[in-house]
Amino acid sequence: MKQIRLIILCLLTLSLGLKVNAQQKPALTWKDVSKWHFIKARFNTLSPDGQWMAYITGPVEGDQEVIIRKVSDTTTYHYGCGAMPNDIAFSDDSKFIAFKISAKDADVKAAKKSSKTLYDKLAVVSLDGNTKTEFERVSNFSFSGKYPGWLAIQFAAPDNASKDKDAAKGTDLLLYNASTKKSFNIGSVSDFAFNKAGSLLAYAVDANGQNGNGVYLRDMKTGVTSAIDNDKSQYKSINWNEEGTAFALLKSNKNDDYKDEIYTVIGVSKLIGDAPVAILYSSLIDKQIPAGMGISGDRKPYWSDDQSALFFGIRSIEKSDKAKADTAGTKKSKNRYCQHENCKNNRGC
Repeated sequence: MKQIRLIILCLLTLSLGLKVNAQQKPALTWKDVSKWHFIKARFNTLSPDGQWMAYITGPVEGDQEVIIRKVSDTTTYHYGCGAMPNDIAFSDDSKFIAFKISAKDADVKAAKKSSKTLYDKLAVVSLDGNTKTEFERVSNFSFSGKYPGWLAIQFAAPDNASKDKDAAKGTDLLLYNASTKKSFNIGSVSDFAFNKAGSLLAYAVDANGQNGNGVYLRDMKTGVTSAIDNDKSQYKSINWNEEGTAFALLKSNKNDDYKDEIYTVIGVSKLIGDAPVAILYSSLIDKQIPAGMGISGDRKPYWSDDQSALFFGIRSIEKSDKAKADTAGTKKSKNRYCQHENCKNNRGC
């Protein structure tokens, strides 16, 4: 009987102990959710040779981390990447990885109070030795396709750059060879893109005073650069075909007859083995485009597979007040001096 009482007492003591321990751990609240760590599904990638994987992990709110792991063993590299996760990219030869590093969470919160502008860095890591090279104030970057080693890095505009909508949008573009550490700077670049092979770089220049504005083609093997088209215009939306043998883009000009900029499509082809051929198409001189419609600046143009046709978007374009006034003045002038009898009787001509 004493044994039964002793067992019951032990069970009661254990039950009370579990209850006390359970009460010591507070229940989860919505504030705890922001501290949970998880892998960001959008920001993960595998190296082209399949030997490395990289992903970003971190809390819902707070500083994130890039994890680079070798598939065949336990080799793992850790790099902080700030509060805002960004895309990760391997070079085609799987020797390098690049990713942007945003400002830390504490700096982001402080900047919101002071309206301070923060800029991203770019980290380029050599996987054979885990060495990192950083670049400041980076806005965009791209590895050069299948042509090994080259990386195009575009920098943010300086703080004193004009914010006017008509100001030049071009900034420095650095061509950096991750293997040799050599680099070449191209100024006032507003848009750029490598072809699939990485052997050719197409880029657009938007400089102060529109001096030297145009679209250019650089041969990454020889370093030779050629001008495809130059004008007092703006160029954007460079779009290569799948084979990397042709590309298309948009060119815009101001026109006093219209409220918005008027776009022209440029198609560049015969880039492999021949001198480049550039075709310019303007909707203002093509009667097949419906009246009141023009080329859209919101969609990238592209070539058909056989390079026999260019595709692009269209949108409505509105006449400027000046053009409307000139049109109205022309109509009144015709009625005023017309000798037709119906006009004299105010019946129209």
